Amino acid sequence: MEPTFSEFSYGYALTQELTNGSLGSLTAAPVFPSLVAEGRAGGGYDVHLPFSGIALFIQFKVSHYLLRSNSREWPQYGSPYYRMYLRPLRHSDQHDLLRDLENAGNAVYYVAPRFHTVEELNEAYASRNVHSRSAFFSPLDIGSLPTIDQHYLTFDCSIAGAFLWSEEPRKLKHSHSSEAFKDMLTKQVKEKGSTIDNLTFERLTAGMVQILDNTARETDRLKELQAQISSEKQRIPEAPAFATYLARLFFDSELFVVGELNI
Repeated sequence: MEPTFSEFSYGYALTQELTNGSLGSLTAAPVFPSLVAEGRAGGGYDVHLPFSGIALFIQFKVSHYLLRSNSREWPQYGSPYYRMYLRPLRHSDQHDLLRDLENAGNAVYYVAPRFHTVEELNEAYASRNVHSRSAFFSPLDIGSLPTIDQHYLTFDCSIAGAFLWSEEPRKLKHSHSSEAFKDMLTKQVKEKGSTIDNLTFERLTAGMVQILDNTARETDRLKELQAQISSEKQRIPEAPAFATYLARLFFDSELFVVGELNI
């Protein structure tokens, strides 16, 4: 069964929880261009950011629900389960870009719900359980994708395991629960956390541009890409807004900073 809500609706609901206590001792602040504008106008953008933290890139997905015993992966679970589709390599290099982004030391995750209807989304949102009913996947844990048309992950409502299905099924190594996600972020904040300021976003931008340059060289699009980025940089000079722009346009992800609040 196909999901009855959009990635945008799910992303909005989960973002609300990440900014309002679902991470326990940590706080996630979305880097929205509107907040950047508020900061420039004296609205105090800095108060929306943790004082010390790390960058977090999230790509929101939706889940398809499989409930029939003749479904391909049913023998793996013996009960209803979910599929989260990844973009085929022949259409997009998005997955490889996210892997490169994570390889550069950033926290990067696909996130998908363990529900598929609007009613379930509303119920989870009202009870503040969107995050606990979500599955979190590291692109590096998923690994490289074979050059075939379709790839997807499967998982169920437990945390017993998730599988990548392409040429052959492969079980992912790490837990995909919300608790494991919080533990990993807490560890990264402790080990890699630094002051969040304009320099932070300039470094993020430089890292993303380097990844894009490396990919463009392989497809003879380097000059075209550099011209586009240079033009957009003039249009969006603020470092946080430009980092968000690159994350959304080229990596199809939302940028957050995660850490302890500057109280």
